Amino acid sequence: MAIQHAIFAMELCFPLQPSSPMHANLVRLFREHREQCTAEEKWRFYERVRQILVYELPHARSGCWDFFNDDDRAKNDYDMWCNGMLTKEGARTSPSGRPQGDPFRGGEQARFMTVTLAWLMVQGLPSTVDLSTTCNIPENVLWHRQSFLRILERLGRVQFSAVKSDVFYVIPGSDDWGLTEQDLLQPKFHYLRPLNA
Repeated sequence: MAIQHAIFAMELCFPLQPSSPMHANLVRLFREHREQCTAEEKWRFYERVRQILVYELPHARSGCWDFFNDDDRAKNDYDMWCNGMLTKEGARTSPSGRPQGDPFRGGEQARFMTVTLAWLMVQGLPSTVDLSTTCNIPENVLWHRQSFLRILERLGRVQFSAVKSDVFYVIPGSDDWGLTEQDLLQPKFHYLRPLNA
């Protein structure tokens, strides 16, 4: 019998703060992570990412997450998330400049970053079932910060033997290419929802 798949994906948007090491730490983690690694090494990588996201979640401006157990949708959506790393659609053609001032005050010089992860998982395995249960969140609180926290806290329980394929990326790769308010209005980012308290 053919393997049936599920997908989990999350993207969060944060202000790029000149005083914060978040962007540099995530980019460094990504660059140091080997493409071919064991399930244990993969878990350690995502555990560190998870810890950073939990710590910084109070500063997140917007985000989205998905979990689907439908095989066709899982494979199609996973390809979509992977293509988000490769496509130039909506990408900047020149640097936006480094962030200046305090982005929390909504100044014209505010810059932003997105952090994306997507996992193509094997249906029926304990980690997939557990994550499916975790993601069973009422529609009226889907985009609440507390719902993102609930999911992030449970991601540490996932065993990577249940993850068939994964993708992780940070936009921008360099501070000079931070996203602007105008960039975030482009169709490329329409799925990001403002986070409620």
